[in-house]
Amino acid sequence: MTLKHKFRRFLQKIAIDISKKTDMSRIENLDNSRECLMICTKVITNPESELVVSPLTGKMYIKNDEQEILITLHGRTAQIINHIYSYTIQVDEKNWGKILEKFNTEKEKRCIDFENSAKVNIKHSLKNILNKLN
Repeated sequence: MTLKHKFRRFLQKIAIDISKKTDMSRIENLDNSRECLMICTKVITNPESELVVSPLTGKMYIKNDEQEILITLHGRTAQIINHIYSYTIQVDEKNWGKILEKFNTEKEKRCIDFENSAKVNIKHSLKNILNKLN
């Protein structure tokens, strides 16, 4: 590459960078993405919320009957549905990762609690059997 070509590429990179930083639609989408992250986090961590993953489509569902909200997560898109409104939000990569991490962590925590509660009952039952045999 010639020096002239390198200089033109440098100027083009600067122009693209400035264009991205001043694009208002990207800034608005980022704000919506942040708000979506906060909403999803609050609903996911609510103990009354149901967390479901579809095995065929991979869609994730968060439902809270108390707050009358359903959130569908799939392909970096969050759809927030209430009896009054419905929003479809394209989530940026960073916030999408945070939402998935929060969802998976909470789902795993609930699965471990479910398994532990089942194990507690088994141990108690085994002790009763042992006491009955004595």
